[in-house]
Amino acid sequence: MLIGFFISPFMLLTTFAGDGETTLEVYPHTCIQGEHATNCTMEIEITASSTNHPQLCLEIALKKEQKACFNSNKISVTYRITLESTTTISLTSSKGVVLISKKLNVGKLATKNYRIRRRFGWGI
Repeated sequence: MLIGFFISPFMLLTTFAGDGETTLEVYPHTCIQGEHATNCTMEIEITASSTNHPQLCLEIALKKEQKACFNSNKISVTYRITLESTTTISLTSSKGVVLISKKLNVGKLATKNYRIRRRFGWGI
């Protein structure tokens, strides 16, 4: 029974993964913009591979749609992008079928207003 407990989740992951040979990795996946900034610029590194598809395409959902296709089943590219909000990077086949997607998050850096204390807490 204990062995079944450990084997079952592993079997579920391999059974429902479907196209388990497709990977997409994006580093970094979060961009932090300043308090008063409207957009965030960063350099991302994308690595992707798929054993079932000889030609892969990358799609970055920005205002100006960026799509690049490669005649290889392994991709390693670097992009410099400017983001205003959270966006999606998709790895597609040559036919346009989405194989896997990742999100690029945009966070906003905000400072707190700290009150300067002039006296000790026990003073009157």
